[in-house]
Amino acid sequence: MPGLRTGKKKKLSFNQIKANIEARKKVEFNAGINFDDNPKVPGSFSGTLVNYKHKKLAHGWYKFAVHSLKSNDGKILHLLYMHKGSLVPIGTLIGYSDENGFHVEGQLNLNLHKNGNPKIQAAHEAYSHAMDMGAKYEMSVGGWITEKTYKTSKTENNGQMYVEISDFDAYEGSLVLRGAVEGSEVTEIFGEDIEAEEPQNNTDQGEETGMDAEQIKAMTAAIIAGLMEAQQANDNTAFKVELDKFEKFKTDMEAKFTETEKMEKEFGELKAQIKTYDELIAKLTAPGAGGSEAAFQEDYDKYNKYLHNEFALDTTTGAALIPKALSNAMSKDMKEVGNFYGDAGKIKAKGTTIRVPVRKPNTTSSAKTKAEGAAPAEGGTNLSEIELGKGVIQSTIPLTDEMRRDSQFDAAGIVREYSVEDITEDIETRIVSGDLGTANNKYEGFTVNTAFIGRANESAVVDKIDSDDLQKTKAEVKPQYWAKCKWYVSKNAWLKMKTMKDSTGQPLWRTGLIAGAPDTFDGHPVKMQWQMTDEYPVLFGDFKKLYYIFEDYQMETEKARHAEAGYTNEIVRHRSGGKVANIQAGCLLKNKTA
Repeated sequence: MPGLRTGKKKKLSFNQIKANIEARKKVEFNAGINFDDNPKVPGSFSGTLVNYKHKKLAHGWYKFAVHSLKSNDGKILHLLYMHKGSLVPIGTLIGYSDENGFHVEGQLNLNLHKNGNPKIQAAHEAYSHAMDMGAKYEMSVGGWITEKTYKTSKTENNGQMYVEISDFDAYEGSLVLRGAVEGSEVTEIFGEDIEAEEPQNNTDQGEETGMDAEQIKAMTAAIIAGLMEAQQANDNTAFKVELDKFEKFKTDMEAKFTETEKMEKEFGELKAQIKTYDELIAKLTAPGAGGSEAAFQEDYDKYNKYLHNEFALDTTTGAALIPKALSNAMSKDMKEVGNFYGDAGKIKAKGTTIRVPVRKPNTTSSAKTKAEGAAPAEGGTNLSEIELGKGVIQSTIPLTDEMRRDSQFDAAGIVREYSVEDITEDIETRIVSGDLGTANNKYEGFTVNTAFIGRANESAVVDKIDSDDLQKTKAEVKPQYWAKCKWYVSKNAWLKMKTMKDSTGQPLWRTGLIAGAPDTFDGHPVKMQWQMTDEYPVLFGDFKKLYYIFEDYQMETEKARHAEAGYTNEIVRHRSGGKVANIQAGCLLKNKTA
């Protein structure tokens, strides 16, 4: 088959790849792109993803220690272009660490569809810029800092305090025009002409009818990425262009889905993905969705200056309120960190308690019929009340005097990230097993609500769950709630459910087609929840109707100075509480014991 012939290329071992990189690696880190007289696979390249010898601090703050990426040796990393395209990477990387840096060998995905169109357009653009225009790429890494140390050097970086990264968990490397870590760049790239696959059975292989599932997924992801980028940039013109693309693409695909029953089955999951993105676009285009970036940045800067003692918030009542736009952003972060907090029904109001109507735990409707013109028949009501209260949940983040004195230090970012994680994880645990009898706790755990656990479905076998147990658990939830139901499962249950099949041998578990899309089990999203207990490993339900949370409009902040030790505790408070509201909207699976 003409083209890349990737299927015929012998797969190299990690040690062979390491030897290849060593053989081609230049002594100079600023060697740019060089060409080899003996062409390799088109689009393959080598370079340094992270140069440990960099003198200039990355982003003015970070320094990579020697072997800080050692834990990534031999790991396959996504290759991106300008840190974009996380939904559809342009290739892959693999590398290893030595005393100079983390060196990689990469491959751009230059495959073509049978109609000659690139499968990954950005990969061809990056390749063309290098081969045809002589573009010189640097490299940049993306991932998570897992170990770090705050340092101050008297001989380097003008005595500035900085963060030394000792362990970094990488998930992607990107080709960029200017990287944050000096000396991290592509050193060699190889190429030749790329040809399309020879068309076979060319009937109906036009631009539209020749699209396969992979091409549709890539196009959908690219359009959504464009929408998100335009919305974040507050570019209404670009957003409208991308929105028009999506609407046309959706219309074309909906027409395609109705062609035959076979096509309907083949693209069923893709239809669900488009529906999900349709809902996302509805949120992005809702009133107030755009134009908030300036307000957020203003509040973010205000809070950051407060943490650096450069701005005073109103503290006449003791604690100050975190500026509204930033507080709203932190609430949004909490929804992303915590599945239960994010999915629960929310009631924002002032005060310490509130009474709200809820459905009674029965299956009989209280509606009555009556004759025309006759007095209505006396009937009952399916509603009762619950009282929700607020308790204080707080997180304490210590900030040293050195951090506060450094005006470039992103104190607001540190406090936002760590306090959101601390508070949300505490709330998630309380939602599962909180005891209202415990002092200061205002969250009722659904695993201690007598009425809710009283209708739990018990597994048929001791210490074992199977697909029949899960189907019976689902059947205990009123079908009117199924459309919004999810599975919330423990780690062990999650691992077990991934292997379950139906009576015909088909897997009940479906992996999300696009990064960020949830996996599903029996058609419902699955959320792994480590707070779920061994006694109750699975919850199936519409959590927005099952559980209510009562919370303040804004979060609070307060400083506690420790002058002798040279640091200040930044205290972030979240006032909230919650209770089970409608037990018919969910059901627990109880693990049978001896």
